Formats: sequence, C-alpha cells, structure tokens
Amino acid sequence: MRMLRRLIIGIVAIALAIGVADLVAVATINSAANKTIALGNGSTTQFTFSFVGDQPGYISVIYTDTFGNETTLVQGSGPTQYQLTLNAAVSPGLWGIGGMVTYDPSGTPIAPGTSLTIIRALPYVQNISLLNLASLAAVSQAAETGLDQLEMQIQQISENINRVVAGPVSDPTGINYTLPPVAQRANLAVCNDSMGNIIACAVPATGIISAAMQPVVDASTLAAGRAALGLGSMATGSANYGLQSGVSCAGCVDANNTPVQDATSQAVVASFHDTQRICTGPITYTLPRANTLWAGFGFWVYAVSSTCTITPNAADNFLGVASGTGIAVTAGSWVYVTTSAASSGVWWADYHGATAPNIVAGAVGGAVTFTVYSGPLEFRDTTLANGDPVWSLPAQGIALTIPSSATLGSTNNTPYRVYLFVAYNNGTPLLGAATCSSPTAFYGCPAWENQRITAAAIGAGSTAPGTLYTSGAISTDSVIIIGYADFCVTASCTAGTWTAPTTVVNCLAPRQCRKPGDMVKMAAPNLSAINAVALTSATATNITASITPTSTINLIKYTMISTIGVPNATSYVNATYQMYRNTTALGAPTPFAATMSGALAGVGVPANLINYDSPQSTSSVTYTIKGTTSAGANDAIMPFNDGGAGNPAPASLLLEEIQGELEPANENFPVLSKAA
Repeated sequence: MRMLRRLIIGIVAIALAIGVADLVAVATINSAANKTIALGNGSTTQFTFSFVGDQPGYISVIYTDTFGNETTLVQGSGPTQYQLTLNAAVSPGLWGIGGMVTYDPSGTPIAPGTSLTIIRALPYVQNISLLNLASLAAVSQAAETGLDQLEMQIQQISENINRVVAGPVSDPTGINYTLPPVAQRANLAVCNDSMGNIIACAVPATGIISAAMQPVVDASTLAAGRAALGLGSMATGSANYGLQSGVSCAGCVDANNTPVQDATSQAVVASFHDTQRICTGPITYTLPRANTLWAGFGFWVYAVSSTCTITPNAADNFLGVASGTGIAVTAGSWVYVTTSAASSGVWWADYHGATAPNIVAGAVGGAVTFTVYSGPLEFRDTTLANGDPVWSLPAQGIALTIPSSATLGSTNNTPYRVYLFVAYNNGTPLLGAATCSSPTAFYGCPAWENQRITAAAIGAGSTAPGTLYTSGAISTDSVIIIGYADFCVTASCTAGTWTAPTTVVNCLAPRQCRKPGDMVKMAAPNLSAINAVALTSATATNITASITPTSTINLIKYTMISTIGVPNATSYVNATYQMYRNTTALGAPTPFAATMSGALAGVGVPANLINYDSPQSTSSVTYTIKGTTSAGANDAIMPFNDGGAGNPAPASLLLEEIQGELEPANENFPVLSKAA
C-alpha cells in the first residue's frame, strides 16, 4: 500500500510537470470521522451524517436496542429496511460530504434508549489500474481517488483499533499478549497472571458475569461488595442491622428488628417491615391495604401498659375476623403480624406473652356495658365427640350491654356476681353474661365450658338466674368463662338498676379465677381444745371455728361431725343442736330424742350437720354448735366422750369458703387455718 501511494504521488508530479495540472480532479479527506451514532426519540425517522460516504454500498447501519443488542440492518425499499441518500459532490470535488439515512420500520420510529450507528466500511481492496489509462487526466483522478480511499481505509482501521484491547505503551517488554491455543482456552475466560501476561482461567457456570453482579465484581473492598449486593448497612456491621460482633459464628448477621417506641397512633408504611414497635399507650396502628405491600411484610407490636389496637384496611381482614375490624394487643403481650399482600389481603397475628383479655366495664342510665379486648381464645370443639381445641381471634372490642330491668336473677340489697362468657359462634365470638350462684344455690356454669350451650340474646326480660344471655343468640355452641364482675358488695342496691361494678376480674391465663362452686379457703377448730359440754339452754359447745371471707358474695360451707350422748338419763331425753354464726342461729334446730340408761348409758350417737351460709361479710365470723336439753344437767353431753370428762372428744368442724374471687394469697392453694 505504501508503494502504491508513492507511485501515485510520482505520477501526479509528472502530470504537473508537463502542464496538465488543470485536468487533475480536486479532492481531499479533511475529517477523521467515519461514523455517526444517532439516538432514537420515538419521532425522528431521518438521521444525517457528515463524513464522506464514497458509495452507498460502503455505508453500514446498525440498530442497537435498549438492552444493547446490535442488529445490522439491510438497505432497501422494504418497510423494515433503511434508505440511504448521499450528498452529491460539488465540482471539481470527487466526493459528496455526508448524507441521510431514513429508517421508520413498519411506520414506527425507533424509541428512546435505542440508536442507529451509521459507519463507513470500505472493502480492503485496490481496484485502480494505471497501465490502461488513456490520459494523464485520468491518471490524476485515479491517483486522487486512490489516495482518498487509502485514507478512508486507514480511518476505518484506526476506528477498529480504537475498539481493540491493547497494552499501554508504558508496559515493560516481554509481556505476552498472545492468546493461549484454542484447546487451552476453550470454555475458559481470558485473564491475566500476576505479571500481566494473558492466560486462560475459569468462568462462572453461565459463562458470563451478569449485569446485576458487575457492581459486586467491580467493588474494590468487601464492604463495597456487600453494599452492591443491596445489604445496606450490613456492610458496616452496625448494631441491630449488620454483622454481629463478638459472636463465634462466622458470617452471622442480625435482622433489622429496630425497636421504635410509639406513643401516638401510627399509619403503617413499608419501613415498618421487621421493626419492633413498642406501644406505650392505648394507640391504634392503621394498616394500609395489603396489596400495596408484599407477601411476607410483617412487624412486631409490644403492648407495654395499655391495650394497643391494629386495624386493617376495609378490604382486608385478620384471619377469623370480619373485614376492616381491628384486633387488640393486651398489656404485657406482643404480636407479630404479617400479610399475604393479596387484593383482599389476609393478615395473620402470632400472639405471645400474656394473652389474658382486657375487660372494661361502664354503667350509664341503669345499664352496664362490658367491652373485651383479647388475643386468640381457645374453645372446645363444637362437636362433643372431638377432644381437640378450636381457636378464634375476637374482633377488637367485642361488647355486651345488660339493659336496665334485666336482673339476671339478682335480688335487691344482695351482693351478686356476674360471670362473663365468650361464645365461639362459628369463629365470630360473642360476649355473654350469667349469674352462677345466689345466697342459697349454685348453678352449673363451669360445666358449660364442656357442653354445647344454647343462649338467647340479652334483653330487658333477661331475669333468670343460672342462665346464659349473649349479645346475639347462639345455638349448641362452645363457651368459655373469661371473667366476672361484682355488684352491690357494700351498699344497698336495686336489682336491674346497674351501676359500675366494684370488682372486675380476669379469669384467663396467665391468671386463673375460681369458678362457681370452687373452694377458696378452709378453716377448722383446734381439735385438742374440744371437750364434752353438758347441754342446757342454748349452751355453746367447744365445737367452734372462725373464718374471714374474701368476698361478701361468697358462701361458707360448714361441715360438723360429732356425737351426742345421755349417760345419766333415767327417762326420755329431748335434746337439740344447732349451728350459729356469731349470735345468729342458722337453719332449724336438729332434734335428738332417746332414753339411754342402764346398759345403754355411755353410748354415743352420731350428730352431724352440713349446709351453706351467706355471711355477706369480709370480716372474721365464728361458727359454733349450740345445744339444748329438756332433762337435767349432764343428761345430754356433746361431743360425747364415754363419760371421760376432760378428755378430747371425737368432733370436727370444717369451714370452706366457696366461689372465691381472684386474690393471690387464696387462689393458688386452699388455705387451712385453725381457730384458737
């Protein structure tokens, strides 16, 4: 090529020397450009370029899509082909400068983010022959054409070289830039050894490094690489959301779990994910619609001292709770909530810690309303043949109003207790209430938890004792006792005119209350102090014991076991014995009539009592057996001890407080105390 250039220069010089310079064509390549990159914008279809095109066949057009894929286009008149126009040469020039590419594939201009590369590509051949030219003018034009095309080819090679990997000029000598043989580099990548020599090395399984991993590969430090992976502050090992320090397991990391204290109601957003919300007041967390989040979104709520509420969007629901209805996190418990993120999304609540309900009571206008905030509640299966539990999550704040005139069997000026129940109601719990005892009777309320109960909706006519009334009617349903409230404890009251309760007790775990009929405490006499006493007129025996009830509502069950005898009787003896609370006689005297003389003298006969008393007091009360006789002194003796005066007699008095309230000193185990 260099020799051809010199030859052409020599011929031109000869032509000038013989005076034919005016016949030489004028041409020059005064720009190094040989390509143009035109950007798509969704509307442009004609793209210009400003370098010498030479001939239409020497122009290539390459389309690059938004992913970087290149396609070499075909020139032609078809709807998906491009059309080319070269600017005409201006005499006496040989070449036209620039031209235009029209590309509108099927009438759709190329979009933003795409491009056309317009590049000149001459073949690497030289077709000019000077031997057959007829004149010096033709020689001159051929020489100029050849020189110009040589320059174009040089530019073309230069453009290619600019896209070739090459070592810098400052590299030391001896570096090997030659690729290994085909057999050695097959399925391997081109790498450099420690000296910079080109070698073959292993590649990822896919054979490429993906665009997503390129920032990781390019990272200069491990921390930068972890950050490029999207691990955020884990790259720096920060507390709560980073690499753990001081632990033995390599690579251990913490989850986010950042604790955030909330004292005001919160609208839940995406940044709540995996955080611990410390709820310090009776506030509400309002959830966005589930499908604006993602499946697996979740966070914790810890209720410190008050009931906290979590309310879903109206289109979503907590499992087992109506759409848009909130749930309660009672004080001392915590819950993790997560969602399916569906269009009608389901939220799940995983409760932990104290799950006992929060019971709120208030009276207005002679009616009393109970509102219960609770976590999941366990019921027996509504099929009696099944022994498995069923669970339900009550809506936040289920309520029951006992209206004025609904006595539930209570009577004027008599302390009474209302037990609160929750009915399963096919997974939508309802609140209910019943009186389960009176001063003279117990009802089978505790057994309801293991039966199937039918109850009427509460109303003004709800006046029967021992009967369950619920906020809506239920049929053959499972129920549980969740608490109770005491009324008319220390003052006079009118049945059916409800005031605020004096006591509200929670009956679910982790605390348990006594059920109706349960024993709260016991008391018994000092047995060594019981001696035989001769009965006269209402004589107090040594069979006596004291007990202090824990509630004015509770009954005292007394059980007396003793003997009575008439060792000195010579005729028919009529005697009675009776239980007294302090100075108040309880029930009717129990008669005893016998003639015990001669061979029968000294024989004792059983004298027993068992019954219930309603002292309606929380002060100490004393129970004593007193007796009378129609005969003379010492004709009737109780407890009878075979005439051995001063010796202990076979007698006992057991006092039991029944149906207690929640009071730690008495609730864990029965307390046995002895009266002096």
